[in-house]
Amino acid sequence: MHLSTWPMPGIRHLAVGSQQRRGAQARGLALALAALLAMAGCASSRPSRPAADPPGSGAVTAAQAVITINAATLRWDWYVSRAEQLLTAQCMRSHGFQYTVPAFGPEPSAHTVTAYALGGSYPATYGVTPQSLATSNPHDPGDTKRPYQYALEGPATLTATLALPGGGGVIYETSGCVGFARQKLYGNVRAYVESSYVPQVVRGKFGIFLSTYHPYLYALHMWQSCMKARGRKFADPQAAIESVQGLALNGMRPAGLARRETAIADTDTACDGRSHLRASTSQALARFARSLPSRLLAQLSSIHSSRETALQVAQRVLSG
Repeated sequence: MHLSTWPMPGIRHLAVGSQQRRGAQARGLALALAALLAMAGCASSRPSRPAADPPGSGAVTAAQAVITINAATLRWDWYVSRAEQLLTAQCMRSHGFQYTVPAFGPEPSAHTVTAYALGGSYPATYGVTPQSLATSNPHDPGDTKRPYQYALEGPATLTATLALPGGGGVIYETSGCVGFARQKLYGNVRAYVESSYVPQVVRGKFGIFLSTYHPYLYALHMWQSCMKARGRKFADPQAAIESVQGLALNGMRPAGLARRETAIADTDTACDGRSHLRASTSQALARFARSLPSRLLAQLSSIHSSRETALQVAQRVLSG
């Protein structure tokens, strides 16, 4: 299974050879889909060399924070994605081009349930609404022509390459208004590309780790049995979340969608209380993070720092 991401402007080429151009979908969806990689285990090999950092070190803690997808992660992505689009639009206007900012759904609730973490409210929620999954790919005057693309992404000759853990890499453009926005948020474009791609690869490795971690597998079996006994048959929490997302994308009316979401999320939460599945996932993640090579741990720690910087800048941009 290959790495799954939404098309992002400024990313010209993946290791698998797909050409990228402007895609205006909110990256919150990419995060939700990236969670599937973690739980299904579709990526490269399991880590083998332990890191030098002792358990509980700052690097290990930072790595866990980057790998985890929870309400805080979703809210971070919501702020940073909106700011990136706004900065890009401002830059494009300064070059005389119209750039329509895509639609974003409401800010994710702090109580959102994910495959990694439970929320803190009743009734439980996955945060799925037709608006939360709203995506758009707006077209602006001249956006297919060379001057527009040049202003958006810069000359095709100004590129750099990021090697991904386990092999392969990403060739990305470093200039244009997209580059300007990402540099403004992260300090440099490379930090943005690392933040977007490296955690997805590592989550895939974590998925493979989970497939051999017996306490997690036992908890998952208990969760599945509990859900089935209550009329909900899902492979794992991510599958339950995606079932609700699918209903929203297929046009289920908001009232019916809310009832279905609440019923599934409440059952999920109750069965998690019996199986301790999220706690087992967290325990597995801590062990997995401690097994990562020191170099990768340092990279994830750097990503954690760059994300904190991006959030601070994003909040200033959006409040200005």
